[in-house]
Amino acid sequence: MKRHMAILLFAMLTGLSVLLNCSKQNDIKTIVIGGIFDLSGPTSDVGKEYAEGVIDYIRYINEKGGIHNRKIELLYKDCSYKISQADSWYEELKNKNVISIIGWGTGNTEALAPKITADKIPFISASYSEKLADGNKYPYNFIAGVSYSDQVKIALKFIKNRSKKEKPNVAFIYNDTAFGRSPFFPGGENFADNNGINVSEKIIIPLTGENAKEKLMLMNAEWGIVQQTATASLAIINALKKLNKAKKLILLNWAIDENIARKIKSAGSLEIYGAIPYGVWDDNLSAVKLLHQINKKYHPEIHKRSCRYIQGYINAKILLEAIERAGDNLTGENIKKKLESLQNFDTEASFNRVTYTERIHKASSSIMIYELMNGKLVPSSQLLISIEQKIWEEY
Repeated sequence: MKRHMAILLFAMLTGLSVLLNCSKQNDIKTIVIGGIFDLSGPTSDVGKEYAEGVIDYIRYINEKGGIHNRKIELLYKDCSYKISQADSWYEELKNKNVISIIGWGTGNTEALAPKITADKIPFISASYSEKLADGNKYPYNFIAGVSYSDQVKIALKFIKNRSKKEKPNVAFIYNDTAFGRSPFFPGGENFADNNGINVSEKIIIPLTGENAKEKLMLMNAEWGIVQQTATASLAIINALKKLNKAKKLILLNWAIDENIARKIKSAGSLEIYGAIPYGVWDDNLSAVKLLHQINKKYHPEIHKRSCRYIQGYINAKILLEAIERAGDNLTGENIKKKLESLQNFDTEASFNRVTYTERIHKASSSIMIYELMNGKLVPSSQLLISIEQKIWEEY
């Protein structure tokens, strides 16, 4: 009899606990998410505008009533592109019980990935590292565009199609960080070897762009693929112009934007292309038009934006869509499942659709090639280029 009473009491207490937990979820008045940005470090030249895209879109959604009548609170801090600062802020965010995080760079996101997995906190990064897209190894990391490895493969595919040489010579131009190396080793290098492209030079230039002219003086390759942010990218372009080298450059997504295009205006003897996985400020996309309105409302003094602002919006848009689909069940596990449920999801700010699976956490494998012409980024005659989705055989 006592045993039956104990079982009954346990069942009643368990049921009460479930009811209390459900009630607690239904009583959530604010959805708290985290942000890790670079607002003052070596990648702040692109990080500030990205952060503003995230912040402004969340503000806009809150003014429209939030998600299921719940306001979104974004707790963010500047990590200055330092792994130690990102780690410290991540621990604070975890203690504040954020349900997900919008993050920043490759180095700090890769360093945090094991913790993110253990803590089951969905994390959408501004990094496009192929490692972070492996849903088996890092089930709570997601990237919102085309991975760096796929970007360089697409760039190499573009070069192969455009070059008149049977085996074109290509230089990899990058900074010696996890971000800088990510596209090329091993993915880009292996792809070049397997597709009749000669990687004849590997040119390392720091994020500051220091000594770019000296480093590029001996560049012999006809084509260069650049993995940098704005400061170094401008230094590279200006150095090649001064050296009067007739080169063709493909700048991967962080190395090219409208701010760079406006400063360059004339490319001189260079041909400059951008591999960009989202829309640019002049594109006729509905969400880009919305972002024009949002920017005008919140920043009337800023008349022109770049794709960095759009990029921040896209990361926030994807995460908020998953949170909305999660309803009252705002656990990390459920938000992860809702992210993985996105199939051909249209952010309306890109020519790509977002598709995740349990195994593949990169949003797309296609990219738009733009050309820098007269201070603007215009779609190249060869538009959307795709690379086959990875099957993660090496993992």
